[in-house]
Amino acid sequence: MALRDAWLNQPGLSEAELAKHTLTNLYNQRPGWLDLAHRRLDEAVLDAYAWPTDLPDEEILARLLALNLQRAKATGGAVPATQDLRYHHR
Repeated sequence: MALRDAWLNQPGLSEAELAKHTLTNLYNQRPGWLDLAHRRLDEAVLDAYAWPTDLPDEEILARLLALNLQRAKATGGAVPATQDLRYHHR
């Protein structure tokens, strides 16, 4: 969070330069520290679910959908048809 805030509000930049320091531009540049932070977050989430760290995105999404449907059913919530929830990755 501190690195992100430092990038967004970098001291010494003009107002015009600061206007270019948006989250969109940060993610487009994807500096190494941001990539590392996302990898660590992904690993923590996988660990919390006790899932292997080498799951492909499609498997993660399938597992999350299954959990969501299971929980919705358990709480009496509406369970949507899975074909309506397909996710097209990249």
